[in-house]
Amino acid sequence: MRKVHDHAGPNGVPRIEFAIPVGKLNGLKRVDSGARMDIDIWRTVMKVSAHQEFDVTVTAVASVGSKVAIDGGGIGFIDQVKHPSWWDVNVAPPQIGDRLHVVVLDPDREPPRLSALKKDMDIARRLTERDAAGMETQDGTSPGDRR
Repeated sequence: MRKVHDHAGPNGVPRIEFAIPVGKLNGLKRVDSGARMDIDIWRTVMKVSAHQEFDVTVTAVASVGSKVAIDGGGIGFIDQVKHPSWWDVNVAPPQIGDRLHVVVLDPDREPPRLSALKKDMDIARRLTERDAAGMETQDGTSPGDRR
C-alpha cells in the first residue's frame, strides 16, 4: 500500500488516499473506527459494465433494497423491486449473507444498480447476443454481409 496524496476533502475535512494493489484486498477487513469516511474502498476495486453478470453476497438490507458485495471486488445495489421476493410471495426477502446471481442494469450509478430478476438477465443476454452478432468480422464485413 502506498500513499497517493493527502489533501482537504469536502468542507475542509482532511482526506488521505491510498493505492492498494487488488491482490492485497482479499484479506482486508473493514473496521468502523467511528470516524466519518467519505470513501468506500470496495467501490474502486472493480469497474462493471451494463449486462455483465456476477455472483454477489448481500451485505446490508434496507426497506428500499440491498447492498451487495460483488465476487471479485466491488459493491452494488439491488432495488427492492429487482429482487424476486418483491414479485413472488414464496421467495424470502433478502437477508445478510444471501448469495444471488445478478446482472448489471446501470453501471454509471454509485454504487452500480443490479437486478436479481431472471427476466432482466434474459433481456441482458438477448441484448448482448444482438450486439455480438452486429459486430464486424475480421475481414471487415458484418456477419449478414458474408455470402
